[in-house]
Amino acid sequence: MNFAVEKGCFSYGAREILREVAFSVGPGEILSVLGPNGVGKTTLLRCMMGFLKWKSGRTLIDGRDILDMKQSDIWKKIAYVPQSKISVFSYTALEMVLMGRTAHLRVFALPTAEDRHIAETVMEEVGITSLRGKKCSQLSGGELQMVLIARAMTARPLLLILDEPESNLDFKNQLIVLQTIRRMSAESGIAAIVNTHYPAHALQISDKSLILTKEGVNFYGPSKDIVSEDNMRSAFDVRVLIRDVLFEGRTHKSVIPVSVAG
Repeated sequence: MNFAVEKGCFSYGAREILREVAFSVGPGEILSVLGPNGVGKTTLLRCMMGFLKWKSGRTLIDGRDILDMKQSDIWKKIAYVPQSKISVFSYTALEMVLMGRTAHLRVFALPTAEDRHIAETVMEEVGITSLRGKKCSQLSGGELQMVLIARAMTARPLLLILDEPESNLDFKNQLIVLQTIRRMSAESGIAAIVNTHYPAHALQISDKSLILTKEGVNFYGPSKDIVSEDNMRSAFDVRVLIRDVLFEGRTHKSVIPVSVAG
C-alpha cells in the first residue's frame, strides 16, 4: 500500500498551522515526523487520517482520496497508536489488544475464537505474552505502550501511525519500542509513520523524515539527508552536532545539542 499527502494545508481560524505538506510512504518504509513544540505534528496526523479536514490538499491511499473511501475500508488498512496515558480502565492487556480487531467485526458482533487467537499471536510477536492477564491500570508506561502497539497490530494493518511512541519512557523501553517498530516493518512489510521529538531516533529507524517548521517551510526526504545540522538549526533554533559512533561493528548516529542558535 502507498500512503501519501499532497499539498496538505490546515488552519485554526486565521492561524495557519500546516502549509503545503507533502510526503509518501510505501511498504516496509518508516517515516519520522519531527519539529518543535506547537508546530502541528499531531495536527498533521489527525488531518492525514481524516479526523480533521484539510483546508486544502488531500490524503491518498493507493492513489485514492480517503474522502471517497468508506471508514471501515480505511481502518482495515491503517492502525493508529496515540500518545499513551496510564489507563484507569480495568481491562486486561489481552482484552485491550483484542479491541484492535474491531475494524474486522460486524456491528454489535463479538470477537471470535479466531480474533482471540490473532490477539494472542500478536502479543507473542511483540513480546508481551507475560502481560496478558495484567490490568492496564497496573502497567508501566513502557508496558502500556507495547500493549497499544499490539492492539494496533492486531488489526493486521498495512500502515501503522504512532504519535510519540517513545516519549516519557526510560532508555530501555525507548529502545524496545523503536526496535519493535523497525522489526515489524522489516518482517511484516508494513509502513509506519512515527511522530517523534528525537532526531537520533529518526536516524536510527526511519527511511524518510519530514521536518515541520514554525515558518511553514517543510523538509522532506531520506532521513540521512534531512536530519542534518543545518535543518536542525533552521527548525529548532538549536545548534547540533551529528556524529557517527562505531559500536560492535555497527555505526550509530549521535545528535548532540550544543547551544541555542544566536
